[in-house]
Amino acid sequence: MDATKNLFLEHNENNSFLPSEGKDVAIWLLVQSVSDSDAQHDYSSDCQTNPTGLWRLALLVKNMVILGSPLDPRAAAVNASAGHGIIGTHDGLVYMWELSTGTKLGTLHDFKGGTISCIATNGSRPRVIAVAGAGGQLQVYLHGRNNIVDHLGGDR
Repeated sequence: MDATKNLFLEHNENNSFLPSEGKDVAIWLLVQSVSDSDAQHDYSSDCQTNPTGLWRLALLVKNMVILGSPLDPRAAAVNASAGHGIIGTHDGLVYMWELSTGTKLGTLHDFKGGTISCIATNGSRPRVIAVAGAGGQLQVYLHGRNNIVDHLGGDR
């Protein structure tokens, strides 16, 4: 598939991410991959492994996908919003980092030992982030200018 030449069949006129005709496009992706040790693992043994694999940041450019190093091995859920990655871990930590540099920006919340089940963002409102954790907890954040994140709702 010629990924850099395919455009969305349906699009909103307000979307500013559609490329100009003839321009090259680079897209950040969050991909889940099987680790090298999992790929070579003998699954007939009694050893238990994490079946979900590892999350990696990847760059799609000129019909090539360039995989980065694995992200936090504790990651249970990942998403991206407004140029930033958000990770929720199996032990309940939620933090944000800058996609282009990998710089950790800070911790959004700690669900105190419960796993993160979902991190949701909205393309039409890219700065709103919702995080669901153990016990039905939900946290909602607004990612503002200068990397300031305001907590909008949920128990702290």
